[in-house]
Amino acid sequence: MPVRVLIVCSGNTCRSAMGEGILRGLVGRTPDAGIDVRSAGTLGIVGAPASDEAVRVARSHGVDISRHASSSANAANVEAADVVLAMTEMHVEELRERFPEAADRIHLLSMYADGSDIDVPDPVGGPVEEYESAYRMIAGYLTSALPKILALARGRSGGTDTG
Repeated sequence: MPVRVLIVCSGNTCRSAMGEGILRGLVGRTPDAGIDVRSAGTLGIVGAPASDEAVRVARSHGVDISRHASSSANAANVEAADVVLAMTEMHVEELRERFPEAADRIHLLSMYADGSDIDVPDPVGGPVEEYESAYRMIAGYLTSALPKILALARGRSGGTDTG
């Protein structure tokens, strides 16, 4: 059974959509990692595409999110997740309040990655430079968090680290 990672922002059309694409790419470099990556939004928007700017910025980094469709952070996907990575402390608080049984698995992305408590700003409505800045922050945090996520997957599979 794979380790399930859920990345959450507000609308699931920018930050978490980019985060899902980034983490899928990082995990894809690790054969048989046993990690399932999804994303969702706290606003309950379902079926919306990723924003044009998010698609463009992600594509410029070799990440394709053009087929993304938003989903809602709900009991099914939050409770099924082994790790929930939220873009802001506000998202963490809301998710923990709505899903108290999953509270210990809900983390601020930056805190999970490197122990900092930095929110990833929402670029919606801003210039493409704000999307680029958000992308770079998310990519940096997910790259830092990857060893922890891989360790969870190794623990789930019963594998050992030989290197």
